[in-house]
Amino acid sequence: ITFWIVESTVERVDIDTAAITTRSGVGLGDSEEQILKLWPNRIEARSLPNGSGKLLTFVPKDSADRQFRVVFQTDGELVIRLWSGRLPWVEWMGKCNKGLQ
Repeated sequence: ITFWIVESTVERVDIDTAAITTRSGVGLGDSEEQILKLWPNRIEARSLPNGSGKLLTFVPKDSADRQFRVVFQTDGELVIRLWSGRLPWVEWMGKCNKGLQ
């Protein structure tokens, strides 16, 4: 687990282990199909620029949560990484830099 802390606030949490899942039970190794079926009309999908997979982004419908997202990175079939956080930090593709302020 990696916590992104910006100005003393946790802005994003990255998960790189199958031991931790979302509240709905989705995690590393689950299929794109499962995510799309679980949250129809809530997922924005886009291919990675290098063609290595996709980003499936859960967009909440509640206006109080409009600044938050859960992102599932896939290899084109299965989830290989996931993270959750607040905009704009949740949209960054890279890993957190130690010097991020």
